[in-house]
Amino acid sequence: MTTLTGGDVIVETLAREKIKHVFSIPGGQLLTIYDAIRVHPDVDMIVPRHEGASALMACGYALASGRPSVVMSTVGAGVIYEAGGLLFAWRERLPVVSIAPQVQSYRMKPIQESLQACDQDTIFKPFTKFGAIIYHYDRIPQLVRRAIKVAAAPEPGPVHLDVPVDVLFEFHRVSGTRFGKLFPGGSFRFEGEIRADEAALEKGAELIRSAKRPLALVGRGVRNAGADLMKLLQAAVMPVLTSEMAFSSVSSDYDLKLGVVDMWEDDEAIDIAAQADVILIFEADENTARFAQVIATKNSSVKVIQSAELAAAVSSVVPADVGIVGTPGAVLNGLSERVSSAAKDEGWFRRLMEMKSKLEKEYLIALGPGSRVNGVLNTIGIVSELLRPEDYVVCDGPLAARAAMLKLKHPGLGRVVPIADDYIPGAGLPVALGIKAAAPKSKVFFITETSRMKRHSREFQTASRYKLPVTGFVFQDKDKKPDEEVNFAEMAKSLGVQARTITDPVEEITKETVTESFSKDSGMLFDVSSF
Repeated sequence: MTTLTGGDVIVETLAREKIKHVFSIPGGQLLTIYDAIRVHPDVDMIVPRHEGASALMACGYALASGRPSVVMSTVGAGVIYEAGGLLFAWRERLPVVSIAPQVQSYRMKPIQESLQACDQDTIFKPFTKFGAIIYHYDRIPQLVRRAIKVAAAPEPGPVHLDVPVDVLFEFHRVSGTRFGKLFPGGSFRFEGEIRADEAALEKGAELIRSAKRPLALVGRGVRNAGADLMKLLQAAVMPVLTSEMAFSSVSSDYDLKLGVVDMWEDDEAIDIAAQADVILIFEADENTARFAQVIATKNSSVKVIQSAELAAAVSSVVPADVGIVGTPGAVLNGLSERVSSAAKDEGWFRRLMEMKSKLEKEYLIALGPGSRVNGVLNTIGIVSELLRPEDYVVCDGPLAARAAMLKLKHPGLGRVVPIADDYIPGAGLPVALGIKAAAPKSKVFFITETSRMKRHSREFQTASRYKLPVTGFVFQDKDKKPDEEVNFAEMAKSLGVQARTITDPVEEITKETVTESFSKDSGMLFDVSSF
């Protein structure tokens, strides 16, 4: 017989679900879990410096691995600090499982006055797919498996589990029979491909074959099916617009890559795009959905093909003439096998490309005045030259993300992470570290700005402690450097990461200096904030 605590049961269940890493800030209520991880051969723990970074690292891990990841923080304030990271997972459709202790079960619902106690499940409900409180020892495996299953199911997203400390610290002498009931063999979730309906594929392909002005709108859900997307685009000779998070799903050198939909929110540009006779919406997200609605409003005769892995999403954007349910790769491959290039409206194609060129120039001007932008663009050019298909680039901040969307040439598909808006500022470094933990053989770059770097800069110590080397570049986000500014190079060095102060990025950031950074086992920061 084996003695198992509630923490032992959680960790064994995670291991059987192929969870390799747990991102966690220590807390006394989690001690049984930490004891179980310490002796388990298949599960390791990474301890960041802040709970928000824990969740963001789990996001990076899920993004790079395509598998669910796990974050844990202690009761009350600890787990609430995760909220920003889980919001990132919610927005980016990432399967992140949050597990947190709670006060003793007899003190819950309503919460008895206790230090740090609060209704965690209620707080997390608006931005998680599933939540539960595990009140009973014997239900731990069932609810952990269910949480992982829901997190990974279409559409992926974060989930949250509360475990009262009396359940976590409860222990039993478990016989072989009971062990088998707690941990039955077999798989508890479908991990295969959802095949698309053949009739729907044929109907969609027929519309594409007959289209003279087809336009593809690609959302973030296609991020990991870039190669399949390219087969279809090339077979159908189809221009494509993407959301920001999906822009690297389309090859940098594809002639009909129009950029991101946000760049096309110009009346003249919308009028040209709305002349499409067929639009294909793949895994719609908020950006592509909004653009599709504008096109459908301006052109009531446009035919719509919508593909989604989640059946309920089809026709949720605009009424679809053809709805195709299936895994993105299966749908894209099924369509590409059935389509062929037909006569196109060359005049419309030319107007699209002329508009793209005009919008890119305006987008570049909007990045701001000269020297700072040139420094970022030069750095992106150097990074482009060094990238391999398996490498990642995280661009945190509007300057870094938008410059990358204009100029970054990436040989891989879906391996660029632009974080252009302000809903989770400073996510770049912890996301990059999570990616590195999931893909240790990949090089990971991150480009950020000073105000964002300050949010999670202490995570350089995490990079050093766990040997998660990333190559970072931090640029000043003010037109003029403030008189009192953080010395990021010295700060990084104090936390165990090599750093260089850069006064002229065009002269000092070269292929040679960046290549040298790859030999540092804790990474390298190029501090360009003085420029």
